[in-house]
Amino acid sequence: MPDSLTANAIPQEVPRLVDQERVRQAVERAELHYVSDEHGNIALPWRIVTMQIVFQDVRALQMRGMWHRIASMEYIDDLRALAMQWNAHRIGPKAHVSIDDDGRVSLHGEYTVPIRAGMTDTQLDYFLQTGVRLLMALMMQAEEVFPDPLIAVVEE
Repeated sequence: MPDSLTANAIPQEVPRLVDQERVRQAVERAELHYVSDEHGNIALPWRIVTMQIVFQDVRALQMRGMWHRIASMEYIDDLRALAMQWNAHRIGPKAHVSIDDDGRVSLHGEYTVPIRAGMTDTQLDYFLQTGVRLLMALMMQAEEVFPDPLIAVVEE
């Protein structure tokens, strides 16, 4: 390729190590409301879900969402069916149900990307935007399927 063409080419971003500071910068570029703890962990609180951005050591970056409503054990089969249907028909986020020690049932979603090779700012922004949209879509579907019998989680 002639030098005149490459000189006018758009510069390519170089993947860099992903750390909490780069994640925070991506959240700020997206103009999302967030909170962080003393360790720099980032959470994105929404009306129906709180999303956390978690590092899986140096291998992966994960966005986890937990629906703001909880259910009693009587709803576990219905919530599991929702998660199984979601996972069977969509590529993400992975949906699953958990049961705490008090027998309360919660719906969760997880969206994961590998980061060992680093990410460009564009890739990091895309991860953030995609994760928020996918997790929000899962929780909105849960809101439609379970409109009222479940209770909202109350922050203590």
